[in-house]
Amino acid sequence: MTKYIARRDEAGKDQLLEDHLTGVARLAAKFSAGKGWQQWARAAGLLHDAGKYSPVFQRFIDEVTSSGDKKSKRRGPDHSTAGARVAVEELYTKESIGWLLGYAIAGHHGGLPNGDDGKLEGPSLKSRVNVKPLKDYSEFPRQMLDEITLGTADVAGQFTDKSQPYFSYSLYFLVKFLYSCLVDGDFLDTEHFMNPEQSGRRNLWPCLRKLHESFFASIVEKFNGDNPSVLNQERTEIRNQCLRAAEEPVGLFSLTVPTGGGKTLSSLAFALEHTQRHGLKRIIYVIPYTSIIEQNAEVFREYLGGEAVLEHHSNFDPSDFFKKGEEKANDDDVEQWKKATENWDAPLVVTTNVQFFESLFHHRSSLNRKLHNMMDAVIILDEAQMIPTEYLLPSITALRVLSEQYNSSVVLCTATQPALEKSEDFLQGLEGVREIMEDHVELFKKEVFQRVKVKVEETPLTVEELAERMRENRRVLTVVNTRK
Repeated sequence: MTKYIARRDEAGKDQLLEDHLTGVARLAAKFSAGKGWQQWARAAGLLHDAGKYSPVFQRFIDEVTSSGDKKSKRRGPDHSTAGARVAVEELYTKESIGWLLGYAIAGHHGGLPNGDDGKLEGPSLKSRVNVKPLKDYSEFPRQMLDEITLGTADVAGQFTDKSQPYFSYSLYFLVKFLYSCLVDGDFLDTEHFMNPEQSGRRNLWPCLRKLHESFFASIVEKFNGDNPSVLNQERTEIRNQCLRAAEEPVGLFSLTVPTGGGKTLSSLAFALEHTQRHGLKRIIYVIPYTSIIEQNAEVFREYLGGEAVLEHHSNFDPSDFFKKGEEKANDDDVEQWKKATENWDAPLVVTTNVQFFESLFHHRSSLNRKLHNMMDAVIILDEAQMIPTEYLLPSITALRVLSEQYNSSVVLCTATQPALEKSEDFLQGLEGVREIMEDHVELFKKEVFQRVKVKVEETPLTVEELAERMRENRRVLTVVNTRK
C-alpha cells in the first residue's frame, strides 16, 4: 500500500496525510463548536488536502526535500482544487453546502476565490471545480466521505433562504468563518508537526476568570478609599451601571459616557462581567488611533498585569515591551506574542479598526485566521464615530451579523455617539441597540463633566470684535467658517 504523506520535516520525518486531514478536521470542528455548521468545518478539514493523494504531488515532496529548495514548495501542483471538487460532487445538496465548503477548501492557500467571473477557464471557483484539469487523486480514501455528516437542512436554510434578512451577508460570513476555521486549523496542525517547540508557546495566556478576579481586586484597592472625590463617585456609578447591564443577553449595546467619565475602565468592567455571565471566550477592543490604543493598553495592564494584553498594531514592538531595563527581551514572550497575533488566540486583544475590519472583508488566508475568534466574544468599538462613512454600511452589517449569528456582543463606546441606529433617514441602521447608561443625557449635564463652555454667536462679529472676545479668556477655541 502506498504511504501518502502531507509533508516532511528537515529531519526527514513524515507526517501521514490521513493524520493531517483528521488533525485539521478536529481543530476546525473545535473552533466552530456549538454552531450548527460545526460538521461542515470538520468536513472542510477532511477534504482540504485531497489533492495530495496524487503520485505527482508525492514525487514533488520527495524532490523538494531532497533538493532542500524550500522556495519551490510554493510552486507545487495544485492540491486544493481537488478537495473543492470532491465537496461539490459528493456533498452537493439542494442547500449547496458542497459549494460553500468549496470556497474554503479551494482558497486555503491562495485566498478565497471569486465564485464565477464569467470566464470558462480561470481562477474562479466555478472554473476550477468544473473545468480545470487536475492530477490524478483517485487514491483519496472514500471512507473519509462516510465519516462526514452535515447536519440538518434547517441549519442550512438559515444561510441559504434568500428571504432571510441580510441573506447575502449571512452567506458571505458563513463562508468566511468556515474558511477561518479551516486555515487556522491547517496552520496550527502543520506547526505542531514541523515545530512542536514553537507550537508549545501558544495558549499560555491567563484565563478570563483570572483577569476578572484581578481587575475587580484592583478596582476595590484603588477606588474604595475614604472620602472619594466627586469625579470618582461618578465614575464608580458609571461602572456599576455597566455591571448591571452586563447581565443583559448577548447583543448590541452602546456606552455613551462624557469625556473624563472613565469609559475605558467601565467598558472593561462590562466586558469582563459579560463574558462570565454568558460564557464568552474573549474581549476585543477595536480603536481607530494607535495613540489611543497605547493609552488604553497601558491602563489595562495596570489593572490586569503586564502580560495579560495582546496589543496588535503597527506601533507595538514586543522586543522593547518584554525587555526588562537593559536586559534583552525574553525570546519566549516575544514569540508567544507573535504567534497570538496570527489568530488572536488570547483573552484580551487590543487592536485597530484596520486590523479588525480587514479580517472581516479581506480574502487572504493570513488575515482570516483570526476571524473565528471573533465568535463568542465581546467586541468594543472605542470612538465608534470614527468608522469611515464610505465603509459604514458593510461595517455595521458585519457587526449585526457577528451579534445575531455568531453570539458576540458589540459595544459602541464613545462620548459622541454616531447615528447608527435604524431610523427614517437610515433604514439600514442597527436595531435593538441597548444603551448601558440609564440616563446618559442627564449624565452629560453634571457639573463635574463640564470641562468647556460653548457659546454660539447668533449675529456676525467683525474680526476686531472676535479678537476682543478671545482676549477675555485664558483658554479659548474659536471655530470660524474659513481659514482666512
